[in-house]
Amino acid sequence: MLRDPMITCLGDDGETMFKYYVLCGADVASEHVGWVLIVDGPNPLDPQYVTPTEIAGDLRSMGITDEGMHDFVRIGTEDMLKQLRARPDAGETASTTAARIDELESELAQLPPVDLD
Repeated sequence: MLRDPMITCLGDDGETMFKYYVLCGADVASEHVGWVLIVDGPNPLDPQYVTPTEIAGDLRSMGITDEGMHDFVRIGTEDMLKQLRARPDAGETASTTAARIDELESELAQLPPVDLD
């Protein structure tokens, strides 16, 4: 299930809106748990899966240096991992849930830690 967008950014043209959603929940297959980007505006794009590091790169390329935005990427990804780890097949090494956990953990390791100061 898509929640409200966790991150929303206005494009340089002042009309294009980049919305990053967390896709997770009991009704979402493990392999589909992740981030979804929806671009609205004059040249909308179909929803597409993006990785946490791609989001961080997008934010940097848009000139967004606010660490709080990057913290949202980390927090959203950690929430996905929490939900995946609670699934019955999370401990089965050959399961799609375990594979998705490994992928998200790898992506998470590439992000800076949340600054609590």
